[in-house]
Amino acid sequence: MSYHPFRDFWLKGLAVGLAVLLWLNVVGRPAVERGLQVPLEVKNIPIGLAIAGDLPETIDVRVRGSGAIISGLEPGEVLAVLDLSGEHPGRHLFDLFAGRIEAPSGVEVTSVMPATVTLMLELASGTRT
Repeated sequence: MSYHPFRDFWLKGLAVGLAVLLWLNVVGRPAVERGLQVPLEVKNIPIGLAIAGDLPETIDVRVRGSGAIISGLEPGEVLAVLDLSGEHPGRHLFDLFAGRIEAPSGVEVTSVMPATVTLMLELASGTRT
């Protein structure tokens, strides 16, 4: 059986043309970067402890992704979460980049301001040691 490279040439040309169009469509979409004010949520405060002092309600986050995903972000889809389970009384420094920013798939967090949050935990009033 012999090989005929030009047999069904129009189908091969169509396949290559579609591949090139698909490649141009994917590569041609530039990444978009956007700044957001994101709520800072505190979860799992240990029983008998309370947060002392002020904690920022929102933080500034810059995200990057495709234009369709970034422009379609709804409020509340990107969150900063501090999980305090297992913490003890005293001063704590939390790095907000260490997996504490929750974002949808396809969204990359590029910067967080402030990068760290200082939190003071103390015994709640009425709690005995």
